[in-house]
Amino acid sequence: MEWMKLYVEKIDSSLSFIEKFPKGRLCVCKVRDEGGFLRVLKIAPTNERSKFYRECVQKEKQALNVADGIYGVPRLIRDYSRKFFCHGGALLKEYFEGEEFSEKFKNNARIRREIEHIVHDLHLIKIANLDLKPRNIIVSSDGLSAKFIDLDCCDIHNEKSDSNYSFDKGKEFDKYNLDKLFS
Repeated sequence: MEWMKLYVEKIDSSLSFIEKFPKGRLCVCKVRDEGGFLRVLKIAPTNERSKFYRECVQKEKQALNVADGIYGVPRLIRDYSRKFFCHGGALLKEYFEGEEFSEKFKNNARIRREIEHIVHDLHLIKIANLDLKPRNIIVSSDGLSAKFIDLDCCDIHNEKSDSNYSFDKGKEFDKYNLDKLFS
């Protein structure tokens, strides 16, 4: 992972590489910032075939900006789209300690209410199609709170350009996936 450490340093020399998360096609890693806080650095590949992944990172940046202040959604810490070698494909966001949502949380009413509340709040600001699946939700080690960690596939609906039909479909899809998580 020496190449990863060098790449993180090239993006932001104030970050210290800790580890790469194993899942996903985007390069996602845990880093420590200059204040000693753990963060998540998400980097899209920079080759031409990776346009989809760059768009995912751009979409997540937009979603994190719109959802700023919503409990259960990470804050965007830094946008690296102006770095010439990132091509708009890197962001730094909050890191949440915990474990991936799993079978053991399916009967946890508190976690279900928390996730439902986050979904509701995102729907209120017209963010839907949240890609609700276990690997995109972190549950605290005490089992008392849940956080969404990945919004790169969501849809952000704009009243001027989007129909209510597509937003309603995104909400239905979220409801379906929410029920699937807890069944």
